[in-house]
Amino acid sequence: MKALASFIMRGPMQAVMVVTLTSALSILLSPVQLVTAGAVALVTLRNGWRSGLLVIAGGAAAAGLLGYFATTNHALVAGFLVSMAVVVVPVWLLAIVLRSTIALGLAVALASVVGALFVFGMHGAVGDPAALWRGVFEQALAANPALGGDADQFGVVIEMMAGLMTGLLAAALVTTSVLGLFLGRWWQALLYNPGGFRDEFLRLDLGRTAAIVAIVVAVAAKLLDGGIGAIAGDLTWVVTTVYVFVGAAIFHHIAAAKGWGKGPVVAFYFAMIIPHLVFLVAVVGWVDTWAKFRSRFPLPSQPGASKAE
Repeated sequence: MKALASFIMRGPMQAVMVVTLTSALSILLSPVQLVTAGAVALVTLRNGWRSGLLVIAGGAAAAGLLGYFATTNHALVAGFLVSMAVVVVPVWLLAIVLRSTIALGLAVALASVVGALFVFGMHGAVGDPAALWRGVFEQALAANPALGGDADQFGVVIEMMAGLMTGLLAAALVTTSVLGLFLGRWWQALLYNPGGFRDEFLRLDLGRTAAIVAIVVAVAAKLLDGGIGAIAGDLTWVVTTVYVFVGAAIFHHIAAAKGWGKGPVVAFYFAMIIPHLVFLVAVVGWVDTWAKFRSRFPLPSQPGASKAE
């Protein structure tokens, strides 16, 4: 990974090459898009917003040209470029904030704004996103003979998924943005500030303002009905996602303080496939705003503070 980071930092052409190739590969293997986001974050964190924007523009132009000559379906190419922008632009903006403030918690908190904008955009554009997703699922079901095309048979599942899709997509967008930022910051630390990202991540805290906003959103989702209640419900996925990262940082801190090694950490992430555990981790991250769990587990040795460049 360090070799890849070094290659990205050799110059704009190398960075554009990585962004273009990984964007194309993400069509077949979607997790590769994190490398695309990480490359943009690394260049932006190290060289500034103009360099990051240049890499985004160069990668989009190269990917667009490849798509233009590879297929006659221009709508497909346009859709790919839009999806590429959705991945890299939020990470670029978060990297600008992190470079300017050296505050990882602030950057992660602002990632929730990205998710919130998606939620508000969906509700503003279609009015009732659940109805849109319901129609999509019913059409897909009707077009699949293997399932018998009977929407009534799967009505409960369709209804449940239709209500969740907007929030899930917003959470996925936040997750990709934060992980892309983390990857770029980790690469930056590997090259220029060994141990710096570890120190930043173990201290991750979103602040009390974010915690108050999160509880207001959660209460609104529980108590309100109609359009506002639906929006609050979708926003709950967003705030839960960012606090999962805080909860994970707390676990990493405790594991480091106790000298547990990699085994429990790996087990922790495998266990995160359990939805209720994910929610519990987010709750721990939120409560830590006041409880300060990490203060009870001092690290054997504290790395130096991370630098912006």
